Amino acid sequence: MLIVECLQTNVISGSIDYPVYVGFLSAADIARVAEAPSFEVTTPNEQISTNIASQPVRDWQRPLDPDRVEGIARTFDNSGSLMPNPVLLGQNAFIAGAITIAPKTLNNSPLMTGTYEVTINDAVVTPGQKPLWILDGQHR
Repeated sequence: MLIVECLQTNVISGSIDYPVYVGFLSAADIARVAEAPSFEVTTPNEQISTNIASQPVRDWQRPLDPDRVEGIARTFDNSGSLMPNPVLLGQNAFIAGAITIAPKTLNNSPLMTGTYEVTINDAVVTPGQKPLWILDGQHR
């Protein structure tokens, strides 16, 4: 179980109100609870386009490029280095109940802190079914 303290805002697009949460996780924690739903290098283009037309989309990211990951890791695997680029995460559409969000209160008080606790339950995760999807930033 992983708990992330987040700021929250809403983004309105048309008549739909989307809550957006901003928090911070280490790369190791992101790898533990999130994955990029990627098609394989050998996946035919026709299958990719058919998949993208169905909802929810099961895989859409290009395959992971190990050389790119290694280059990024070499650059930022130093003490004192920081990569401020965000990794955009979303809830896996095929897993229910793994994410809970609650306003955070002060200890032993009903007063709100203005932040939210996002709890990610990764205890029942199977390979290929992590609770979060990496929507952008899989190489980071």
